[in-house]
Amino acid sequence: MTINQIMVIALIALVVGIVYAILFTNEKNYDEAIEKTITRDAFAKLWTLLQTSYYQRYIAFGISIGLVFALRTPASTKIEKNWVNVEPLVKNLINIITSFLEMGAWSTKFAYSFISDAVPICGLRRLPYILIGLFLIAISVSIIGIKPFPEPYYVINNYDNGTCERTDEVNNAETRFEVKYYVIFFMMWYTGIAFSDSVVDGLITQRSKREPEETRGRILAWTRITGKVGLVTSLLLTGFFMNGVQYGGTFCWSMTINQIMVIALIALVVGIVYAILFTNEKNYDEAIEKTITRDAFAKLWTLLQTSYYQRYIAFGISIGLVFALRTPASTKIEKNWVNVEPLVKNLINIITSFLEMGGLYLFMRYLLNISWRVVVITQGLLSMILEFPIMIMTVFNIYRNQYFWFADDLVEAIIQSWIFFIAELIAVEYAPQGLEGATFAMFWATCNIGVMGGAFISNFIFGYFNVMEDDIYKSDTPADRLQVFYSFLLSYTLRTIGLVVVFLIPAQKKQALLWKEVEGGSKARRYIFVFLLVSLFIISVITNLLPLFKTTQCMHIAGGMGCKNATGILLL
Repeated sequence: MTINQIMVIALIALVVGIVYAILFTNEKNYDEAIEKTITRDAFAKLWTLLQTSYYQRYIAFGISIGLVFALRTPASTKIEKNWVNVEPLVKNLINIITSFLEMGAWSTKFAYSFISDAVPICGLRRLPYILIGLFLIAISVSIIGIKPFPEPYYVINNYDNGTCERTDEVNNAETRFEVKYYVIFFMMWYTGIAFSDSVVDGLITQRSKREPEETRGRILAWTRITGKVGLVTSLLLTGFFMNGVQYGGTFCWSMTINQIMVIALIALVVGIVYAILFTNEKNYDEAIEKTITRDAFAKLWTLLQTSYYQRYIAFGISIGLVFALRTPASTKIEKNWVNVEPLVKNLINIITSFLEMGGLYLFMRYLLNISWRVVVITQGLLSMILEFPIMIMTVFNIYRNQYFWFADDLVEAIIQSWIFFIAELIAVEYAPQGLEGATFAMFWATCNIGVMGGAFISNFIFGYFNVMEDDIYKSDTPADRLQVFYSFLLSYTLRTIGLVVVFLIPAQKKQALLWKEVEGGSKARRYIFVFLLVSLFIISVITNLLPLFKTTQCMHIAGGMGCKNATGILLL
């Protein structure tokens, strides 16, 4: 199909929508005085919302967090590959460092949150730690922004007709040795984000627990929506203003890394100012501070032995594992069969972020009191149903197009955040007073462990399908297509079976509170649970580092095709 034909279909759909809106949107008619009152109330509510400190901070945090992810993927990759032309050995070292950083920073969010819960500084549990995280980010951003970035590795030719191109001729061979300095400060940036994000989550959980039961979750929803605003801002910055040929893009102009860092620093300064001015906390004297610390340890130890919380943690691990059990063929299809352009990929990410905001608003407006289990199962099944026909048409070359490939992603974006938002709502219900941050962060820490474990299992399983090699996509024979198709079928099967974990969580808020009141725990089971949790984390870290080393990346568990020993025998 041509773009024009697709636009005609979209126009028909819009006309149908307009007709239904006119015919079936029943609203009351208001007189002019009431309309003015409604307008004033709406503006007042919006103004009150924008004055709320955690909404303002979350926009700043969203920009900062989004910039980190956007600069690492794809901007950081663009810099390493196109600007500084990093040598394979250095690139491997960077991968090892950043992998440890990702696993460490997000898996240890629990530790950051618990420290904030248990150890007040000058009588405050949140503000000092928020500022520590923000200042870590500010230091790293400032240093990256101040230090002049070297000339590109490759020669960039600009022509009189306004076009340009990047050649393979070397412009500045020394650039490749400059990569080390910004990696170190990106690490500091990453750590600061994980730290401040963990503490703010604890603050939001405290606020959310004060909401009435029927509306509890709205504060959480609005903070997530405003965070997406920041993420979209960062995607716009890196997607359009870092799309120059020197970054592997198509534009003849782009912003420099230093200019991007200035924007990030401005957002951070806003976040720091609002944190200082609007984070209202109680001050505790020294004796009460010591009591808080002792109570936090006791509450945590008690919480870990309760069966309802153990099921919640098991749900977090399981969801992370199920989320990771996806065939790696999707990435290869984007690269080889539908030829996704970087700019298109960025546009899709921006649109899906807007749709995720809309999805969270819909959940807050209409699904806040619907059964959580029903929502999770519906989301899981619907995402696969939407993906299946597009996968069939692409794999078997019925129709291959980069825009068509992302069609299901656009629809799925509306619902894809719901499952994790539900998990956060459960954390609000389960969190004991004084342990709000740790309870919230434990889910994300264990979910990250599940993702790492799922990546290990996914590598092991899909390594036998030979879908990780570019060769089968280039040959594109019927047998190759079937191999890719079977990997998708297995992925759908595993994800469908994984939906049974929904019964580890309560159906709604009332059941969550009931479980919390009536269910006890076991001290022996607590020790076993903690031991298994730590063991799973260690195994996940080790197995996720295997693909980074040449001697182990051939192993099935690392996503390779199997290693052979000196006698030619195929090993794991």
